[in-house]
Amino acid sequence: MKIRLRNVVIFICLLSVGCAATVKNMTRTQYMNSGFTYESMRYWGVSMLPVTAGNSVEGYRRPLGDKMNHFLATALPEVKVLTWQSSMDSINKASLVQSYEQLIGGYERTAILDKARTKELATCLGVRYALFCSIGDVSSGQTIVCGAGGAIAAKQTGNVEMICRIVDLENGDVMQEIFGQVSAQEATYGSNGKMPTYDAYADEIARAVVGQIPGAQVPAAIR
Repeated sequence: MKIRLRNVVIFICLLSVGCAATVKNMTRTQYMNSGFTYESMRYWGVSMLPVTAGNSVEGYRRPLGDKMNHFLATALPEVKVLTWQSSMDSINKASLVQSYEQLIGGYERTAILDKARTKELATCLGVRYALFCSIGDVSSGQTIVCGAGGAIAAKQTGNVEMICRIVDLENGDVMQEIFGQVSAQEATYGSNGKMPTYDAYADEIARAVVGQIPGAQVPAAIR
C-alpha cells in the first residue's frame, strides 16, 4: 500500500509540474579541407545562399536562413558576409537563377561542381566562398508509454537535420561539410509537458553549424 501511495504522489507531482524538453545537439564536421582557414575567409568574404528544402517546409527554410544570417555576422565580425536575401537578389539581378539551379542540382546528382558556373557565381556575388545549406529531416511524433505506477504518459519527440557545405567558388571545390542535427524528447504526464518550438531548434542548429566554421566565435546560448 505504501509503495502504491508513493507512486500516486509521484504521478501527481508530474502532473502539476511541467518541464521543457532540452534540445540535444549532435552537429559535427564531416569533412574539412586543410587549406580552408578563417584568414582566407576574412580576405575573400563569404555568401550565405538561400537554404533549400523539400515540399511543405517553406515555413522552416526562411527562419533557419535568418538564424544563419545572424550567427554568421555575429561569429565572423571581420569577414564580409552576404545574407541569403542579398545573395538571392544578386543572383536574380544577374539573371543567373537557371545557372544556379543547374549548379546545385548537378552537384546533388554527380557530386561534381561545375567550375565555370561557380566562377560565374563568384563574380556575381563578389566573394570567394559560399555557404549552401539544405534541410533534411524535420519531424515530430508522439507515442504512448507507461510511467510511474502504471500511469499513462505521452512521449513526444522532435528532430531537425541539415547539411551545410562551404564552397570555394574560384576552384569549384567543397572546403567544409557540416552535418547539423538537433533533437528533443519529453515524456509528459497530463498537459504540462512543453516541447521546443521550431524557433528553438533553428536557433540551436544554426548556432552549432556556424560554430564549426574555422575561427567562428559563437556566443553561448541563453538557457
